[in-house]
Amino acid sequence: MSTYETTIENVEDELEIEVDFDFEPAEKMTYYTPACDAQITINEVTVAGKEICLTKDEEERMVKEIMDYIKFANEENDNHRRNYRRW
Repeated sequence: MSTYETTIENVEDELEIEVDFDFEPAEKMTYYTPACDAQITINEVTVAGKEICLTKDEEERMVKEIMDYIKFANEENDNHRRNYRRW
């Protein structure tokens, strides 16, 4: 299980939320199995230590935000590896 932390704007201030999720990376097609897209399953969302429920739209937005974050982190990691030089 992984954790993603972000903030949401409330009427008066910003609330910090914590999202516990499972991530399954995309898999390429093989001779025996079909290809599948990456998948995120949200297990729990908490605000100030209290569990909250998301609407379907909020959950879809959160999954997209986490997927974008994972994609960005992977791109940064790839750039770091390409720029690494052994002396």
